[in-house]
Amino acid sequence: MKRHSYIHVAVWLTVLLSGCSLLGTPHSTTNREHTEAQEPVAASSQNSSYDEQHSEDRKPENAQWRVALLQSAMQTVQLKSGQQISQPGMYFLQVETGQIEGWLMPSDQLIGVDSSADGRWIVATSGEKGYLVDRYSGTALAWKPNEFQLLAAEANTIVALSDAKLWLSTDSGRTSVALDLTPDGPSALLSPNATSVFLVNGRKVYHLEPNSRALSVVLPSLTGSLVTALSSVRNGKAVLIRWDTPSGPTAQMYSWEGMPLQDLGAKKVVIPSPDGTEVVWEEEVGGVTTSVVIGDARNLQPISRVSGSSLCAPGSANPWLSDGSGVVVRTASGYRVFSKDGRLKEIPGNSLTGDGLSPSPDRANVFVVDRTRVIDQEGRVLAAVTLDPNATGLSFSGTTAWGLRGNEVRIGLKYGGRGGIACPPVNLPPHIERPPFIEAAALKVATSGMDCIDLRNEPSATATALQCLPSGTPLTTSPYSGSKPTSAYLSAVATAEELGTPRIWLHVRTVAGQEGWVLRDYVTWR
Repeated sequence: MKRHSYIHVAVWLTVLLSGCSLLGTPHSTTNREHTEAQEPVAASSQNSSYDEQHSEDRKPENAQWRVALLQSAMQTVQLKSGQQISQPGMYFLQVETGQIEGWLMPSDQLIGVDSSADGRWIVATSGEKGYLVDRYSGTALAWKPNEFQLLAAEANTIVALSDAKLWLSTDSGRTSVALDLTPDGPSALLSPNATSVFLVNGRKVYHLEPNSRALSVVLPSLTGSLVTALSSVRNGKAVLIRWDTPSGPTAQMYSWEGMPLQDLGAKKVVIPSPDGTEVVWEEEVGGVTTSVVIGDARNLQPISRVSGSSLCAPGSANPWLSDGSGVVVRTASGYRVFSKDGRLKEIPGNSLTGDGLSPSPDRANVFVVDRTRVIDQEGRVLAAVTLDPNATGLSFSGTTAWGLRGNEVRIGLKYGGRGGIACPPVNLPPHIERPPFIEAAALKVATSGMDCIDLRNEPSATATALQCLPSGTPLTTSPYSGSKPTSAYLSAVATAEELGTPRIWLHVRTVAGQEGWVLRDYVTWR
């Protein structure tokens, strides 16, 4: 790969700041000279904002584009395969070679870092400033959070808020968008090639064409509803709009041109497959566990489900394999691939103690494990990074492992905090079912070395034993409405700490109608 012209990119960023017209086409990301990792230098404080230098170029309404152009905001390093990472920053692991490209800031300043889906832009928060860094040159925009808010950046386009105005900046100029903003401000999603923008402003969704600046309403104001998410789906080919209604969540899928593709309503938070023919969602089973359901996208009719699983994977943005053959699910024994034909496949080398299993966006047999290792479906390591065990205060940022392409893995490390999300327990081993599904979970007693287990009137080992249930006794789950120890959101689950160990209890009913609590460890699926 050839290095992109530093002068060209610097001038292009100046264009973004000034609003002048200039055409230019970005090249591939660069191969930089190898630099040994060292403490990065702070961004120069001698760069002044564009508005200070060119006050005569302001709009008639005196709205300002409150950013500064910096020649050096982050230090780049090139690490060899296997070399340890010891500083916060944004790292890009090349899958084919194992080489690592790092973008660093002083370790006590970087508190947030992410990357655009196309991999060109790095967004960083350090101290009291925000930065948008171009990987092609290292040149950056910098701002104060109370003066400027970045909404989206892909390819040659930036969408942002500045001086209470919505701004669109491209290689052909910069302009404010004629849109009355709501008090909480808009959110934005750019298409991978930056030819289309979806905007959420209050209770409306808009479509904006950057080249023509044409603005149209995609979803009008919905009484009692609130748009909750814009997301790119089907490997960047479409947009999913989710919103809450008084009767539950709903969703619609649109093309990047703003045309409706499919109404995915039905009170479910669904994720379409890459070709859009199937969807996947989570649902509760009998008040004791979650399940993952694969269904027909046309009518949301279930095809198969695996109970005792969830879609929770902190480092992943999309559970679907790139060919749409299945999804990655979280089970009590680790992450698995759940196929459309109702099978579970183990992917060796992953566990529940890490940060999940993330499928490649363009290779169905390649995954990222725990944000740091690239493996194939047999568990063979293809590329990996190693975190320095002596580096303290580092944690993963919210960066998902993959961007639009599977040639590199993104690893964001920040200073302080754990980052990511915590997955709730799935409580039971995975169990594959075909429709029609029963509402309650069908369980049975499964003792090991005991004649029977106690059915108790409260979720506690010291509670009154109602009867002793022998192995094989059929049970169904029963929602519990009374008071119980601290638990997850599931209605038939209680968690109690006993002898210093958390124990999970399930509320069940016998065939004779007796209700009570049993320890999760001694039941399984029928």
